[in-house]
Amino acid sequence: MTRRRRILFLLSASGLGLLFAAALIWRVATSREVIESVPLSTGQYNVRYLTAALGNLNYSSDDKLKAFLRKRAPTSIVRKLGEVTTVRSGYSKREHGDLPLVLLFQLLTPQNALQANTSTIFNHIELPESTGFTFTEEIRGYSSSGQGSSIHDFFSFPRRDPTLNFRLYEMNGKLLMEKSIPNPAYRSDFPVWTPAALPQTKAASDLKVTLKSLKVDSKNRQVYPRFDVETDDPSWKKPSHSWEWTDATGNVGPWLSPYEPAWKLHLRLKRPREAKFPESATWSLSSLPIPAGLTLTTVDKEQVVDGIGLRVRYVAPPAEVRDEGGQVTLNPPRSPGHTGMSTSAGSTTNSAGKMVQYHTIETGMPWIRIDHDPLPVGVELVCDVRDEHGTLLSNNLNTGNGTVNNTRFYAVYFAPGPETKTVQLQVRVSRPIDVEFTVKPPEPKSMQPPQPPAP
Repeated sequence: MTRRRRILFLLSASGLGLLFAAALIWRVATSREVIESVPLSTGQYNVRYLTAALGNLNYSSDDKLKAFLRKRAPTSIVRKLGEVTTVRSGYSKREHGDLPLVLLFQLLTPQNALQANTSTIFNHIELPESTGFTFTEEIRGYSSSGQGSSIHDFFSFPRRDPTLNFRLYEMNGKLLMEKSIPNPAYRSDFPVWTPAALPQTKAASDLKVTLKSLKVDSKNRQVYPRFDVETDDPSWKKPSHSWEWTDATGNVGPWLSPYEPAWKLHLRLKRPREAKFPESATWSLSSLPIPAGLTLTTVDKEQVVDGIGLRVRYVAPPAEVRDEGGQVTLNPPRSPGHTGMSTSAGSTTNSAGKMVQYHTIETGMPWIRIDHDPLPVGVELVCDVRDEHGTLLSNNLNTGNGTVNNTRFYAVYFAPGPETKTVQLQVRVSRPIDVEFTVKPPEPKSMQPPQPPAP
């Protein structure tokens, strides 16, 4: 074979190889994924499981080749690649515990086509542990990034097992699907905690707290701490309390695995609302006029209370209050007579053509706005509104809170009587006392769910 023929042969072979590789790449890139889905018993949707993550979720249905081509290929070729599902979500870090398990599902049409609709279709999930214990989590909502995505976070699950199993149930209680997947939280080096015997006594500030025992409520999947508080400070008599359990793997919740060597109790105590708070933690303002019609009573008074900067801005009627670059206008509310609040904020162009920040706060009740510094974890403002005769007007009305243009505020609702002319505001800074105990979990038998009665 002459040298020229050898070159032509090599070029032809290379060209055929490139064509074959291009055809193979194109076939792989444009292949359609087989959608494995499970139909709801109602027939409304088909549901498929997509992926699991720990904490933040970053999912794409494209593989590396499709992702490469989608960014670089001509539009006519990109169309051939088909639709891509992209879902990203973060999580709100809790005070205790580690990253949550994130499960991603997708709701499809009964024909397995992608669609935008998402709704609450799951009732609960079971996450059985290799020990025989089952974590059970109610599902009361979801988050979504469109394309039918349904994202769910779970802060308690079997983190020590390399394989994670779950059983997912529909709203009507029927089992929808059962899966076994690699556990994104699995580690072989989780610590092992050592419990202390009960009763245990801890001193915190002016309190002496004794954890006496645990009460198991298997029906509602709750373990309650039984404790006593001793103090010489009358404002801390019969404190309100809240608690969370954690384990050494990072789980947090009211119902953890009894096969863990120890649980940690995070007990938070607060002065009761009716207690007399120290003067250093109390700020009172009197004779604040009730606004007439769609107007504000401007207050603009500031005070540092127990280290927290507070500013009472105004007393407002039921209204949508819009502040646009310092120009305030009021409009009637959409739901008069109801508590609750909606806010919006951003930038807009004012009548002079200048870009200014704006925010709106809408409520259906009269309210007082209190701006405040960032509050440390567990710290709250306890706010009471009374009329000129001392009658409480804010009783049983939940205080709202929000943020507009990086300013944090409380909305203190109150219900004035027909003769009310002025109101008094009392703000108290409530700082908690936190106590921790490490205990042996209840016996596994006591945490078995109650059995249905025999027929």
